[in-house]
Amino acid sequence: MNHNLKILKSIWKINIAKFLIYRTEFFLNLFDNLVWFVITIYFYKYIYASAYSIPGVSIKQIYLIICTSEIIKSLLFTFCINNLAAIPSLVRNGTLDGLLLKPINSQLLVSFREISFGNLAGIVPSIILLMINTKFSVINGLLYILLVLFSFVLGYSLWFIIMTISIWLVNLNEIHELFLSLLTLNQFPAKSFKISSKFFYYLFLPIIITTSVPTEALLRSGVSLTDILLLSVGSIIALIASKIFWNISINYYSSTN
Repeated sequence: MNHNLKILKSIWKINIAKFLIYRTEFFLNLFDNLVWFVITIYFYKYIYASAYSIPGVSIKQIYLIICTSEIIKSLLFTFCINNLAAIPSLVRNGTLDGLLLKPINSQLLVSFREISFGNLAGIVPSIILLMINTKFSVINGLLYILLVLFSFVLGYSLWFIIMTISIWLVNLNEIHELFLSLLTLNQFPAKSFKISSKFFYYLFLPIIITTSVPTEALLRSGVSLTDILLLSVGSIIALIASKIFWNISINYYSSTN
């Protein structure tokens, strides 16, 4: 494992060097994310929250869910968008062959070899709004960060599993759009889906709880130890499942070369 991390660290150093050369991308992304963040906030405030208010969900909770959603999305896009979205093309043009021969865990290399630093800009306005709108203790803040990390792992695992399907279905185009569509669901409170069973969320729509559980933990409202355990354990199970599915798919994979 240390060997894999050392190689990945070296690859990331190259990415950082590229970022320092093309820093303009970061500031353009910061402006772009700020504009869309403001638009989203106003959309929820004047359309969603006013016309379609949800019982038991305050506008403050909606803001925090949007912020949490943006943080998770920014992390996923920073580390994964240039990698996971490229898996189908890696399979079709045979580039995957070379990656599989590298002296590093193939899942790590395929998933995290490129970093899009520009997408980190989306975290900035979210953190500012969180700090302005929420008063929380150090413990709740640390718990929130931990749950966001588990949410990142869960989101990554689901995305990776979906993209790995392209090894089996080579001609399936734009499969990453399926995950991106699912990801938009985490901008909505779980209560807006009017499903009483939490089991349904965790089994069929786990992406929803990636924002609801961290937000409730930060606000200390409605979150239970069961929710926290289900998110944390569920993310670990999803990560293990992604590794198993990847190994099975690689054994099935027929090299183009």
